[in-house]
Amino acid sequence: MNPLLQSIIDVMKIYQAGYPEDTCLLLYDHEKLIGYLPGEKLDFKLPLGTRIENIKGTVVEKVWRTKVTHPLREERGVEKYGFSYISTAIPIFDNGELIAIFSAVVSNEKLDTIRLASSDLVIAITDLTSTTDHIAHASHDVAVHVEELSNRSLSVKSDIQEINNVLSFIQKI
Repeated sequence: MNPLLQSIIDVMKIYQAGYPEDTCLLLYDHEKLIGYLPGEKLDFKLPLGTRIENIKGTVVEKVWRTKVTHPLREERGVEKYGFSYISTAIPIFDNGELIAIFSAVVSNEKLDTIRLASSDLVIAITDLTSTTDHIAHASHDVAVHVEELSNRSLSVKSDIQEINNVLSFIQKI
């Protein structure tokens, strides 16, 4: 085995410990899985020796097929494995030749929780805005009714004054 690849396998647990989220690490040589360290929940249950052609559509397979020189990253939902994750595939070169691909698959659980909470917050704010609009309209209606009542009160006061004047006139007579 290439000494560079063996050294990566030897330190995979250290790499994994450096991630703040649940992480699964994979190392593929030119044809098959040669290093695998599942996370607590992130476990694809891939046995060593799993061939690259058996993981079609993944970033690892895309790096191998296209021979890109930079890392590729993708986000996947819960549909296939029951958990969402972000996968990064990093090509490893030796003397200009692609010899391996190191992949870190990181849990998206916290991000999904934040997205859900954000969605709930948007709904709550929308409801609050609607309620505030209803209160504003109701306050306006109350103000209109209070003004009408005030005008009627002035009219009644004027009528009472008129009646008092008439009564006062009658008493004088």
